[in-house]
Amino acid sequence: MAGKEVIPVKDMLAKIRAATEARADKKKLFLLARTDALQPDGMDEALLRGERYLRAGADGVWVEGPGKRSELERIGREFRGEPLAVTILEGGGKTPWLHPSDLHAMGFTMLLYPTTILFRVTRAIQRALRDLRDGRPMPRTEAVSFTDFEKIVDIAYWKSVEQQSVPLGERLHQVVNSLFKRLA
Repeated sequence: MAGKEVIPVKDMLAKIRAATEARADKKKLFLLARTDALQPDGMDEALLRGERYLRAGADGVWVEGPGKRSELERIGREFRGEPLAVTILEGGGKTPWLHPSDLHAMGFTMLLYPTTILFRVTRAIQRALRDLRDGRPMPRTEAVSFTDFEKIVDIAYWKSVEQQSVPLGERLHQVVNSLFKRLA
């Protein structure tokens, strides 16, 4: 996004320190500090901010907006060994799409694809709505079966979770009814 603005470093450092002081358990809350300074202030400032965020207590860093492989490589070198995130905004972002193994080799440990699934599902929904409007049945090659869907969402697990919330008396009633239906 063009026209990005960033808050003063001291303000961001104060936010990070407040978050680190407020969390009860470091193992349960990972603080990823993002900087958008690359576009408005340049690579050096973005890297400096990332380093300062880590020193202030952030667990990882995310330099948003690299537009070239060389920028990704530099960010990866600067933060080698630190938890490091990158966003690949397919369908309109500036960061080039690289194979995940290439990004990992550069030092990125968290690969974020915020639009990939959403954009693909949107296209599938459009096709499905067009087919419904035109009176066409669902193409088997473009969908899962009901049985496959139940396996994917692990319906047996969710039924067991549901049963745990049913009072014992009701569960016994269900079992008795099920037995009578089998005998009938």
